[in-house]
Formats: sequence, C-alpha cells, structure tokens
Amino acid sequence: MADTSEPRSNLIIIMGIILAIIIFVVLIGLSQFYQYVRNRELYVKVETAQSEPLSRLREMEAGLIGGYVLLEGPGVDAVRIPIERAMTLEAESPWRRAMSTPAPLADEPATAGTEPPTTEPGEAPPEG
Repeated sequence: MADTSEPRSNLIIIMGIILAIIIFVVLIGLSQFYQYVRNRELYVKVETAQSEPLSRLREMEAGLIGGYVLLEGPGVDAVRIPIERAMTLEAESPWRRAMSTPAPLADEPATAGTEPPTTEPGEAPPEG
C-alpha cells in the first residue's frame, strides 16, 4: 500500500519560522552577554588598576594646585597660591563687586538744558 497523504507543509513552515526566531534570540542574547562580561573585565583590568607613576603624578599635581609656592627666578616676585584661595580672592575683589552692582537709574527725566546741542552737518560745534 502506498502512502498518498501529503506532508503538512503549513506546520513545517510554522515550526521553521519559530525555530529561526528562537535561534536569532539566542544568538542576540549570547552576544549581549559576551559584551557585558567583556566590558566588566575591561573595567576591572584597565580602569580600576592605578599605576604607581600615575599615582605619583596626580599627587604632585594636587600639591602644585593646592599649596603655596614661592616662584623664583630673575625678575620674578610672585607667590603661587592654592586655587580655592585664588577663586575666593577673585570673587571678593572690589572691581567684581562694582561690576555686579547695576548703575542707579535717574529719578528725574532729562531737562532741556542738559541735552547736548545738535549741529547741522558741516557746522562747527558751539563753544562754551
């Protein structure tokens, strides 16, 4: 007896699509997991490990910025001060306060006698 039944092609196509979607999701998940583990290891190995020369350089720079130093040399008459103190002194300087205070407004309107005289083009300005 011969088998005359047809295969269920719709079922095969649906199973193939579902299997392809599952494989795609698994591949994307594995890729993301790999990137996560790789980035974590890079952070641990590169960014958290401090080298000795870098630590010394940072300490030296902090000392230069945060300490008082007498600058020496021919014609040099200055002292380097900490940056926080310099910012405080600059903020407290009198010219800063004068610039931040607005000019007072005139209470009275300008009178006719205080306006500058107008001249025609080509005329000399009046004296006195």
